[in-house]
Amino acid sequence: SNTIDLSSVASVGEGVNIHDNYDTEGIDMSSMTSVGGNVNITNNVDLEELRISALETVDGQLYVSSNNNMPVFSVPNLGLIEGNLQFYSNNGIEEIHFDSLDTVEGQLQLEYNNSIETLSLPVLTELDGRLYLYGNNSLSSIELSSLVEIGSDMEIRSNSQLEVLNLDKMQVVNGSFQVQNAHQMNTLDLPELLEVNGSFNL
Repeated sequence: SNTIDLSSVASVGEGVNIHDNYDTEGIDMSSMTSVGGNVNITNNVDLEELRISALETVDGQLYVSSNNNMPVFSVPNLGLIEGNLQFYSNNGIEEIHFDSLDTVEGQLQLEYNNSIETLSLPVLTELDGRLYLYGNNSLSSIELSSLVEIGSDMEIRSNSQLEVLNLDKMQVVNGSFQVQNAHQMNTLDLPELLEVNGSFNL
């Protein structure tokens, strides 16, 4: 298979940009623990597997766009993103897993990802920016069961297949709270919600 082997790279001082690779099926960066700038993964038509399993910190944003052949996007050891976490117009990704991510210092945005069914950030505690999930036509499950506070607005709109939204620990939304066009969702439990500083729309 067409794989780019960068498996010995331990850290990158500035940004990592993986873009416009048309025949590349795999990229192995399985030893990289830190990136000093942004990580941009964009327009990789045939990329099926991106091995970044050791990555622990990203000092900028993590931006994933127009990747049409990668069914699972998983970064199991990443704990901190100092910028935004954004998935835009990925038609191939079906599952997103960040099993260790507890802090996002920017925004968390998912827009126009037609195949994503599962968004799982089970230990995310701190989100300093807004939570914006819009126009993800297959998204059925959102796991944010440790999230306590959102630094700005929470906007979850036009995700027509959304059934499960787990916000069990949510206490404070420092902007508006908006969940709309989620016609498949039977229940929404917010047992610990104390404070919404903007408007509340459901």
